[in-house]
Amino acid sequence: MERDKTQTGRKPEDTLRDGALKVSIWKNEGEKGPFFSATIAKTYRDDEGKYQDGHSLSSNDLLRVSELSRRAHNRIIELKRDQAHEPTKDVERTSDRERSR
Repeated sequence: MERDKTQTGRKPEDTLRDGALKVSIWKNEGEKGPFFSATIAKTYRDDEGKYQDGHSLSSNDLLRVSELSRRAHNRIIELKRDQAHEPTKDVERTSDRERSR
């Protein structure tokens, strides 16, 4: 399994990094449409040399996580803005109807 995939095989929309720290941004589908969420992890190598993600942070990690969180927030705003500019199927259908008149 790749490091930034969930067990379902989904990949994040984006991943921001600072050394071993990372914030993965996920696009989800809800009742009111798509929305974004984020997960924070610290990557390390286990005894077998395989990469793993942990969630325990040292005091030195916390300020770096806060900066990554700010960057992730700004990135999610960009992704929402991009998503708002994408034509939806309903808009495309309306445009097609208007053209055929």
